Amino acid sequence: IVKCKNCELIYINPQPNTIELQKYYPANYYFKSGIMASKIKNFILRKEAEKLKKYINPQSRVLEIGCGTGEFLYALRNIINCEVFGIEPSRFAAEKAKEKFNIHVSSMEIEKMSFPEKYFDLTILKHVLEHLYNPQETLLKLANSIKEGGLLYLWLPIVDNFIVKIFGKYWSEYDVPRHLFTFS
Repeated sequence: IVKCKNCELIYINPQPNTIELQKYYPANYYFKSGIMASKIKNFILRKEAEKLKKYINPQSRVLEIGCGTGEFLYALRNIINCEVFGIEPSRFAAEKAKEKFNIHVSSMEIEKMSFPEKYFDLTILKHVLEHLYNPQETLLKLANSIKEGGLLYLWLPIVDNFIVKIFGKYWSEYDVPRHLFTFS
């Protein structure tokens, strides 16, 4: 793990190639087991969806990149009744989203996608940007696909927090080698 002297971005150097990285994403990477864990996760997702009601409405189009098995998109669709789209590199997780929630999820890598211009009202990346080889290029591509006045909603592990001060180099969110970048 190194830090850029100019911008202070933290990243893995050298970065693993896509073939090397695949072994760190087993099929069950996207699943948390247990009924209680599932109930807690769904409660949190519903609360997050409720927060977004002030920004989107039933006419909104929402895209989630790295949507896993579609739980958050399902919560958004149920609470706001908006149109939802997902992208997920795991074919297994994408199929589960279709089976469980009837949500169409494209199973491919974001870097290979193209998007219609000014189409989405909200684009969500929850713990995704740090996994991408070229986050800046991805953000520029997504910015072009968001309508005027639309939102980009990011969830990121950031290094400027008290937990990092406690755990230092043992902070779990460095998550080497899956997290290629760590942001401040």
